[in-house]
Amino acid sequence: MAYSYFEGALDICIELFEKEIFEHFPLFTLVLQNMGACHYSQGEYDRALKLLIDAEEKIVSIKTTLAKFNETELVDLDRIHLMVLTNIGASCQELNLNDDGLKYYSQGEVICERLIASRDNSYDESIFRYLHNTAMLNFQSKNHSVALRKYNESLPYINRLIKDRRSMFIVELADTYRDICSCHLSSGDTHRAEKFCDDAIKLFCEIGSSQGAKIEMHYVDSLVYKMILLMQKKENLNEINRLGELAINICLKHPEDTDAQNYPETINTILSASSSAFTMV
Repeated sequence: MAYSYFEGALDICIELFEKEIFEHFPLFTLVLQNMGACHYSQGEYDRALKLLIDAEEKIVSIKTTLAKFNETELVDLDRIHLMVLTNIGASCQELNLNDDGLKYYSQGEVICERLIASRDNSYDESIFRYLHNTAMLNFQSKNHSVALRKYNESLPYINRLIKDRRSMFIVELADTYRDICSCHLSSGDTHRAEKFCDDAIKLFCEIGSSQGAKIEMHYVDSLVYKMILLMQKKENLNEINRLGELAINICLKHPEDTDAQNYPETINTILSASSSAFTMV
């Protein structure tokens, strides 16, 4: 239903575009962006990507046209442009087109810097999502130092967002802490890894099971990281066992989830390795 409305809006936007009614240009891009989001939410990432790339091309054209006609009142174009680039990168990540995704994210660097320089808090969510998604794709691409830098840059924005809308952004903050922990683990900085791991676990406990299997698996990620950190320090075998039991019980709640079915083997391997490590002390 929503998609058909967007298609109707797109036809109207095309008519306005052809008449060079410039104040409606951002709407053109937003409609394409929302059509792409519809496909993305349904797992149709290739169709989403096509529409989002079209939206990005349109907004570049809009910016060029506005510069030509000296139309300066549409200052929100950068926010829309950054949002489109962010969603293109996310679609590329889902399709394992990491190099393409990183290319589009790189195009957002200067735009993001302009939004940050504006000191306008209304841009916080757009800035956060761009930085966070850029970090995720860099981490997946094993660019761990870049990923960590982007995650850290995103923290002030998610912390401001959560102050005003905690229930809306608590998952994003928990995921950010979990991801930063993972970055520090990869670089061998166990002290900082544990700090962010503990912060993530605290938030996931607050969230509980209300967000479904995907977020509960992120909670399991954090529990496993904590188990690994404790094992490396050879500290508190009882706590490692408790965390392992908790993680397995969460997995058992979601028999339909692939990660939930695969994780117990990993958890049991860590428990076995921990038991051996403590025996050797």
